[in-house]
Amino acid sequence: MKKIFLYLTFLIASGIFQISKAQVRIEVGDRCSVDSLDVPQAIERTEWATKCGYLDEETKNYYLFTGGQPRARPRYPIFTTPALEVWKAPTDRNASCDRPAQFTDITGCLSSCYTPDQRLAFIVSDEVNPIKKIIKWIDIETAFKKQLPNVLAVAPESTLDNIKYMSASVSAYSHEFKDAWNDILEFRTAHGGKLKVTPNHPILDGDGRIREAGTFLIGDAFVAANGTRDPIVSIDKSRHFGQVYNLDTKTKNLKSKLVLAEGFVNGTLYYQNDGFGYMNRKLLREQIAGDLL
Repeated sequence: MKKIFLYLTFLIASGIFQISKAQVRIEVGDRCSVDSLDVPQAIERTEWATKCGYLDEETKNYYLFTGGQPRARPRYPIFTTPALEVWKAPTDRNASCDRPAQFTDITGCLSSCYTPDQRLAFIVSDEVNPIKKIIKWIDIETAFKKQLPNVLAVAPESTLDNIKYMSASVSAYSHEFKDAWNDILEFRTAHGGKLKVTPNHPILDGDGRIREAGTFLIGDAFVAANGTRDPIVSIDKSRHFGQVYNLDTKTKNLKSKLVLAEGFVNGTLYYQNDGFGYMNRKLLREQIAGDLL
C-alpha cells in the first residue's frame, strides 16, 4: 500500500489528472439484503406495487428503466414500519393488494458491497492548505457520512498497461437501509494487499475484465493502481452484520466508473445495477466509445 500511496502522490504533484470543480447533488440509495430479489422478482414486485397504487407510473418507470431501456438490475420497493421492520411483499403482479397496515414506509432497493472499513482513494482539501487538493485513503463509511464529493477514478484514455487517473464527482452512495447479515469475501494478495467485499462486488481482473468478486479464484490477479498484477493467495469467507456501502461516479464513461479501493481497481455500484450487462467485459483492453450513450 505504501508504494501505491507514493505513486498516487506523484500523480497529484505532476498534475497528471485534473481536479473536478463541479458540484453535484449526491444521491443516497438503499441496499436491502433482508429482502433481496432477483431480476424477475424485482420486476414483479414493482408491477404489483404499481397495480395496487403503492407506486406511481413515474416511480415505476424509474425503477425499471434507464434512458428508455430496461435496467439490467431493476430497482424494487420494500415495505417497512417506522422501526424498520420488513414486510416481504408479493413478487407476483397478480397477487392480492392487501398489505398489513403498519408497513407504511416504502424504500427503493439496489446493490452495494464494501464493508465499512474498506478505504477508497478520495480527493480532498489539504488540512494545512485548503486550496491544495490531495489524495487520501478514507474508509467508505466515513466518506458516506461526510458525503465526500470527489473520488479518484480511472481516466477514459487508460489502457491496461497505462492506467491514468482523474478526479470524478460522486453522484451517489449506497448503503443498507438497516443493519443486516452479509456474506463477505476477504482476499489476500501476494504483495500484501487485502480487500473485503460482498460476492457480487465488481473488481477488475488481471486481463482487464470486470468480474464479480465471487468468481475470483486463488491464482487470479487483481490490478493495482500502478497497473501491476497482484495474484490472490487466499480467499476467506465470513459473515458481516451491519452496513455495506458503495458509490457511483457522475460520468458516462465506462472506464471512469472504475475507482481504487485498498489499492486495487474496483467497479462502482453502476456495474452491480444499470451496468450489470458490462460484467465480464475487457474494459481496459478494448477501445470503447467515450460514453455509454
